[in-house]
Amino acid sequence: MKNHLQTLLIFLALCLCGLTAYQWLREARVRQDITAVTQVNYDQSLAIQNYTNTINRQDLQIAQIDKRLTEARDVIASNSMTIISLIQATNHLGMALEAYSNGVVMLQAQVKQARESIKQANETIKAAVGERDEWVKRANEAVKDRNETVKQYNDLVKQVEEMQNPKKKEK
Repeated sequence: MKNHLQTLLIFLALCLCGLTAYQWLREARVRQDITAVTQVNYDQSLAIQNYTNTINRQDLQIAQIDKRLTEARDVIASNSMTIISLIQATNHLGMALEAYSNGVVMLQAQVKQARESIKQANETIKAAVGERDEWVKRANEAVKDRNETVKQYNDLVKQVEEMQNPKKKEK
């Protein structure tokens, strides 16, 4: 009878160890997923910062080009040949400005898309954490039930021992 109970106790202990190992592996996977999402968020933030810096540099270049254009207008009055070349340069700069504006629109769309993907990733993480918490709660309740059963079993064993050895009780 004792061997069976010891075997059962060992089996339950091994099951608990297995459950703990499974939970640990699951948590490790969740941490890896969180790390990956954090890295993607960091990479996207870095890309946004780089695009913003590029836009600022281009704005400075545009301001410098506008300054040159003003100087060129002063020269237009004195030189008709220069007027034609400056008009062509102005058209070219207008196209570049339009291209930059289109680039800004595209970057804004990419930023919006990146934000949406981050929101989706955050929702996925929240769902995974909720599932994990629910699973841990159920596991804790199961452990409590088993602990109560073991306590009842130990009480019964003490009662049986006292019934079998009444002499020890008298001493």
